[in-house]
Formats: sequence, C-alpha cells, structure tokens
Amino acid sequence: MRTQRRVFEKLSENTKVELASERIELSVLNDLKKGINEAKRIQDLQEDGFKFAKKAEQEFKEYLKLHTDAIGIINSSRKQVNKTLQLLEKSMKEAEKISKDLGVQPNSIKEYVEAIKISNEIIDTNRDLFNLKDKLEKFKV
Repeated sequence: MRTQRRVFEKLSENTKVELASERIELSVLNDLKKGINEAKRIQDLQEDGFKFAKKAEQEFKEYLKLHTDAIGIINSSRKQVNKTLQLLEKSMKEAEKISKDLGVQPNSIKEYVEAIKISNEIIDTNRDLFNLKDKLEKFKV
C-alpha cells in the first residue's frame, strides 16, 4: 500500500508539473496572439498613414497649382482693369462732350449709364480681388 501511495504521489506531482507547463504554454500562446493582433492593428494604421500621406501630397500639389493660377489671374486682371478703365473714361468724356454739344444729358444715354455702373463694379471687384490676393499670399508655401 505504501508503494502504491508513493506511486500515486509521484504521479500527482508529475501531473501538477505537466498542468503547470501546459498553463505556461497556453499563456505564452495567448500573449503571442495578443501581440499578433496588435501588430496587425499597427499595420492597418501604417497603411492608413500611407493612404492619407499620398492624398495630402496630391491635394497639396493641387493647392499649389490653384494658388499659382489664382495669383496669376488676379495680377492679369489688374493690368486689364487699368486699361479698360482708361478706355471707358476716355469714351465717357467724349460722350459727355458730344451730349453737351447736342444739349442732351449724358445720363440719358443708356451706354453712358452702363459704363459708369460697370466701371464702379470692376473697381469694387478689383479691390476685393486684391484683398483676396493678400490673404492668398499669407498661405504661400
């Protein structure tokens, strides 16, 4: 009986060691699974980083093009506005002179009134464009 009890005790000790060993192995496997899942999550973040960086680069290039185009158009507009205003002013003075010679008020001439209106509009718009240009210059890269 003593021998049998001793054998059972030894078996019990070995079983405890085996169970402890299996628990350690399961714990390590669980840690590995957690690590793998975390690594996969990081890979997804990295892929998103590449996607967003590429999109940002494309949109930045588009912004630079738009910025350059806007500044160019505003500058071109300035030159053309001055020429157009000079032409309108010269034509309006001639219309005033002729209308006085004919005894007609210049304001009764449809084109004269329209010339005044459009002159004021392009002056106001030109001022607004230059305010916008100042804002755009702040965003120059």
